[in-house]
Amino acid sequence: MISKQEILENTFKLFCRYGIKSLTMGDIAANLHISKKTLYKYVSDKHDLVKKVFLSLEHHHRFINTSRLYGNAIEQFYQVSRKVMEMIKQTNLHMLFDLKKYYLDIYEEIQVRRQKAIVKNVTENIIAGQNEGLYRKEINPELVGELYFLKTNALIDSNFANSGKYTLKEIFVELFKYHTLGICTEKGRKFLENFKIFEDDEV
Repeated sequence: MISKQEILENTFKLFCRYGIKSLTMGDIAANLHISKKTLYKYVSDKHDLVKKVFLSLEHHHRFINTSRLYGNAIEQFYQVSRKVMEMIKQTNLHMLFDLKKYYLDIYEEIQVRRQKAIVKNVTENIIAGQNEGLYRKEINPELVGELYFLKTNALIDSNFANSGKYTLKEIFVELFKYHTLGICTEKGRKFLENFKIFEDDEV
């Protein structure tokens, strides 16, 4: 028997392929090879299904807790940057358009959750880097975290990252350097000189 998580994951794939608005509950049930009755055991209506799909997705793509990562603050921020890259790579603009236009309350809830997670993790990373002497002491950690969220959210929310002008790898190498070089001490800069940014990554 199909599980709730399988329903949510497979429904997300349908949203990516067809968009959200065009799919009825009957369409979704048919594509999942279940009855509408079975689908309604897990959700009350389409709005409830959309909400559960995207909140489940947001949970799986939530930012890494930097306190559990390895290495110094710069190495940890690199790992966080990889997570951002994965989020953008999996963003479907047609689906995002439908979500914003027809399910604005869900879109806004996801934005609030994402902002809290990003700001929290970037703030913690900057404080750690300041304590390690890698980031400048005069930097305001929370403010920089808010600014980082605005930059990355603009990439997720626009067509720039998928325009074909630059690869995701090129975008994030520059975003990583733009962020870290702007807050690094001389010690941090020396570490970055020998840090192989995204060298082995396939994007």
